[in-house]
Amino acid sequence: MLINYKALRSNFTIGFIRFLNRNTSEILSGSISGSTLMKKKSILPECPICLDNIKSIDLITTECGHMFHTECMEMHCKSEIDSKSLPIKCPLQKCRKAVHSSQVRNIVEPEVYKKLERFQLELFVEQNSAFYHFCPSPDCTNVFEWDAGKGLPSKQDCPACLQTICLKCKTPWHEFFTCEEFSEIKDSSPDDIRFHTLQKELKFQQCTQCKFWVEKTQGCNHITCRCKYEFCYVCGGKHNSCKC
Repeated sequence: MLINYKALRSNFTIGFIRFLNRNTSEILSGSISGSTLMKKKSILPECPICLDNIKSIDLITTECGHMFHTECMEMHCKSEIDSKSLPIKCPLQKCRKAVHSSQVRNIVEPEVYKKLERFQLELFVEQNSAFYHFCPSPDCTNVFEWDAGKGLPSKQDCPACLQTICLKCKTPWHEFFTCEEFSEIKDSSPDDIRFHTLQKELKFQQCTQCKFWVEKTQGCNHITCRCKYEFCYVCGGKHNSCKC
C-alpha cells in the first residue's frame, strides 16, 4: 500500500491551521481567554492525599486506577505497615481496594518491605494456628506445619535455632513432663524448672504432710518422713491406704 506523504502532510497542516484559527477566533470574541487555553493545556491530576497536582515524574497509579504522588503513597504504605493494617489498601476512602504486595515492594525501602513480609507471615500463622506454629524459642522466626490430629510427634528439632521444642503446647521441649504438668511450672524461675526436671528424672517423691522432698536409694516403698508421716513412695499416698 502506497502512502502519499505529501498529501498527508498537507492535510495535517490544514487541520492544524483550522485548530489555531478556531481558538484565535474564540479568544478574539471573548468566549475563551489565552490564559484559560494555557491552563487547559497544563491541567495535571490531583493527589488525593496532599491535594497538590502531580507531575508525571512523581506519579504512581495503583491497580485500581487511582493516581498519587510517589512520596505520598510511600508514606501511606509505611504508616499502614507500622500499624499492622493489613492488607494495605488504596488511600482513597471511596475505594479501599487492596494494593498488591509487588507494587508495595516497588514503593517502600527494602527494610520496610521485610517488615511487611514478617507481619504478613505472623497474620497467616495466627489465622491458621491449627496447622502452623512459630518456633517458641525467643527471636526465632521459623514456622512449623503440624497437625495434632494426624498423630505427628510434638517433639521437634528446629533447624533454624537448633532448639528442641514441643509443638503441642508451643514451649521448649519438657523431658519427663506431660504438657499439662509443664504448664504448671513453665512460668517458674529457671532454677525451679531445673529442680522439677531433676525431681522427675531421679523420681523424687514429696511428703504430702510437710512437703519435704524425699529420694529413695534403697529398700521398700514404705517411707517414713522426717516429720514422722508415713507414705507410699510410688504414689505419695498414705501408707496402707493406697493400692500400690
